[in-house]
Amino acid sequence: MFLRRFFTFSWIGKAKAAVEANKELFIIFGGLISGVTVVCTFVIGNNWKLKNEIDVLKERQEKEKVRHEGLRNEILAKLEELRDVNHVYNANWGAILNKDEVVIPKAVSELNVEGRVSPIKRTRSPVSRIKDSISNYFFPNSGKDSTQLVEFTVTEQESKIDQLRTYLEELGHPLDTLQLENLLKKNSWNVMEVADYCTDLIEAEDGLVSDIQKDIIMLGAENDRFTSCYIDSLMFAMFARTRSFDGLLFIQPEGINARSLQTNLRLFVNRLRQGKYISAYMVKQLRECLFDCGWIGKDENEKPTQEDASELFLFLSCLYELPYLPLGIHLFHGGTKDPNDERVITERLIQVAIPGDPLDEAPVSLEEVLITHFHDNIVSGIKRFSADDNEQTEIPVSAWQVLKLLPFYSASNEQGERTNAIESHFPTNNLILPLVLKRYGYNDKMQPFRIKKKIYIPPSVNFNSFVSSDAADEQCHCGVDIQYRLKLRSVVCHYGDTPTHGHYKGYTLDDEQDRWYRLDDLDGEHMTLLFSEFSRHGYLLFYELQRLHPGIVEEELAIEHDYYVAQNLQLVEFLDGKNNQCTVQ
Repeated sequence: MFLRRFFTFSWIGKAKAAVEANKELFIIFGGLISGVTVVCTFVIGNNWKLKNEIDVLKERQEKEKVRHEGLRNEILAKLEELRDVNHVYNANWGAILNKDEVVIPKAVSELNVEGRVSPIKRTRSPVSRIKDSISNYFFPNSGKDSTQLVEFTVTEQESKIDQLRTYLEELGHPLDTLQLENLLKKNSWNVMEVADYCTDLIEAEDGLVSDIQKDIIMLGAENDRFTSCYIDSLMFAMFARTRSFDGLLFIQPEGINARSLQTNLRLFVNRLRQGKYISAYMVKQLRECLFDCGWIGKDENEKPTQEDASELFLFLSCLYELPYLPLGIHLFHGGTKDPNDERVITERLIQVAIPGDPLDEAPVSLEEVLITHFHDNIVSGIKRFSADDNEQTEIPVSAWQVLKLLPFYSASNEQGERTNAIESHFPTNNLILPLVLKRYGYNDKMQPFRIKKKIYIPPSVNFNSFVSSDAADEQCHCGVDIQYRLKLRSVVCHYGDTPTHGHYKGYTLDDEQDRWYRLDDLDGEHMTLLFSEFSRHGYLLFYELQRLHPGIVEEELAIEHDYYVAQNLQLVEFLDGKNNQCTVQ
């Protein structure tokens, strides 16, 4: 025990002596250890901090990814809701993008697939067409500058660009980042709005036409520089509640300008029928396409002007080859019979003069106007052989001319020119008779004036006496000949002294609800229900030729409380000044 303690104290003593001898060395060594400890502690602490920051960043990225995915799914879901039930999505679109020429499959071309029809033959890549059109179709809404300063962070902007890119890629129409950014900037970074426009443009380019949807509220169109009402009102009257002219949107015209105009027309019609607003810039683009096709609608300073709606109808019907309406001419005179006494002419628009003195404001009925036009025309100056002259010399005679409508469309005119219209697009049982009332004339000084005579416009006209009896038509199963009646479908009214001045409004009938709708592109409100001032301002009338059993014609005329009673009711409405939000039943 003593020895153990001795050696222990001896070792401790030697250690103390060693420490005392090397005190400075131990101090340096201790400081070095402390420094290493501090450095290690700092590095380890920073590593843990950095690891935590990385974990937080990863977590944030995951949340952002989930949020983006949620937004993407949300926008796709909302866009699916925005599309009407008639939307067609081509699942095989990606397989045909690189083809130079694509023809829609026959099943789609000839059948009404979920309410959409597209017989359009594509001659360019859809992606190229979208990229070419992108700068023309996406614009500030409602004619206002939407490039206003909207504060979005860079991350939010990138997120919106990614959302739009994803949507367009799924449609098969990818765009580069710069184009996407420009589109969003022009539309206040509203992804839903831009995506909706993209969808409409793609469908119009693809030749899709929306079906008529009776349960939506039509928002109409905005007037472009106060001179486009003749365009807006005509489009509304032709397409809002009838498909009789949809064939004009399907024919495959020659020339890129005609195809571009047709795309604009489809875009206008689709948005109108889907209850989407048609801005002034969209109308401007349509008018620019009209100019490219030869339409004259601007002055010497290249400013757009107001034009005649009936002339625009003729322009479109000629450009897109609307079938002809054949009319049989019968001449009655005192001379010998000539082969030219009975012949057929064709019209696309029937212009009827208002009978009587232009300065006489006594009202007349539309039936009187039709009788004068079809049955009461005197033709003078024609040469026929005299029936009493044995020498058979030609003498000038006057003849009584009678017109009779042949109740079907004709693909050719009297000059032998043929249209490319497809018969299925213009069925005979959906024949529309466009009438223009010549409300304007010129005085002795060649100054234009308006004929202020009121013309009673009935909702229906017994048209049997104006149809050719020689035209073979089907009989009723009971053996009785089919009777003909005109049913008023839409009207373009003009308020002004000349067709190129004033204001146009469009009206159309919802047959199921038996209500009239008005489009006034200077009135920002929704469509207004009314029975408008057709008698004083009706200019372009669209009547549907209907084939009915004689008993049905008599019954429906009785339901209307007799035509003359309807005339009196109409006149009472106008005398009371009820020209807004009124209905005559």
